[in-house]
Amino acid sequence: MARVVKGEKRGARYAGKWLVDYRDVAGFRHLPSFETKAAAEDFLAKTALPAAHRDRTISQADRKTTLQQCFDRWLSITKTRGCKQRSLDIYQEQWTRYCSELATVEARTMTARRIEGLLLRLADRLGPSVLQLVHRVLHGTCGQAVKLGLLATNPAEGLSKELGLSRKRGTKVEEIKALDVEQAAKFLATVPPKLFAIFHLLIETGLRLGELLALEWPDLHLDARTLTVSKTMTCQDMAIGSPKTGVTRTVDLSTDVVVTLKAHALASGRREGFVFLPEKARGTVRHLIEKAMVKALQQAKLPVHFSPHCLRHTYASLMLSVVEAPITYVQRQLGHNNIQQTVNCYGSWIPHAKRYVDGLKLQRQQTATKTA
Repeated sequence: MARVVKGEKRGARYAGKWLVDYRDVAGFRHLPSFETKAAAEDFLAKTALPAAHRDRTISQADRKTTLQQCFDRWLSITKTRGCKQRSLDIYQEQWTRYCSELATVEARTMTARRIEGLLLRLADRLGPSVLQLVHRVLHGTCGQAVKLGLLATNPAEGLSKELGLSRKRGTKVEEIKALDVEQAAKFLATVPPKLFAIFHLLIETGLRLGELLALEWPDLHLDARTLTVSKTMTCQDMAIGSPKTGVTRTVDLSTDVVVTLKAHALASGRREGFVFLPEKARGTVRHLIEKAMVKALQQAKLPVHFSPHCLRHTYASLMLSVVEAPITYVQRQLGHNNIQQTVNCYGSWIPHAKRYVDGLKLQRQQTATKTA
């Protein structure tokens, strides 16, 4: 039976503390300690009693449920909630690659210390973004164990903040890599002719690579100088799904891009199916583009850390800093859900040299009104 007891009754090491003595549905005894009796009673009411009085009809087979089974259940539920297949593949990859040592562990025995130890070991060789994904997978997996009654609380809860995995505002801007005007011109000059249309479209529209690869000829409206983004290529170039934001958008095309696309249409001799490749070649195109970009960067004597997605950043940064386009226009072109996302990513490229305050001239307006 769950109850609050004085620490002295459970040994000298608990002297001066208040303890909550209870067993969870799996039969494991817990003895958390608190500084005050009020805090202990609050934990008793919110956590210990619900865990102690939960339906105890759980079978022996259920008690042996492994974390692998919990992960499979979480992944299936995540899929039914509309998660994209590409995201599901990423979750599966993180689990297989970094969490396989936990697959056979009985879910009811999982602890925060064990998860913390795994994340700390991975931190020696993985970046923050990958660690965030691993934590998300573990949190979802343990969450299913809680729902099944195998754990009283989620042991992964709060570890992201405690280990500093939560991304802070402002860090995303520092991670963005974009070419400047001169670098962009050098890069395009060294791109292979067969792939020029792809890279020209990426750098002057801000399309994501998956959105570009999913373009079909009916999506292009060259007379109106626009194209429609209604889908993206996912799952390692093997499936077509909805765009990242799930919303179809219209993207304006420059005159130069229209000329490039018309030349590509003549060279390819196709006006059906995918714009940039035959359907049978879809499985290797992403790797082909990434490899060609590295070679072009090397020939132009530019840093090779730029990726195809950096061309999207290049488009946004040049539109704001060189063209001085309104940020609302850039948001619409990129397909961001809200203006704050655009500002957070590219706000540092908005020019601030002009003294816009001098344009108010309210005092002069007031004097002119009195004179009149």
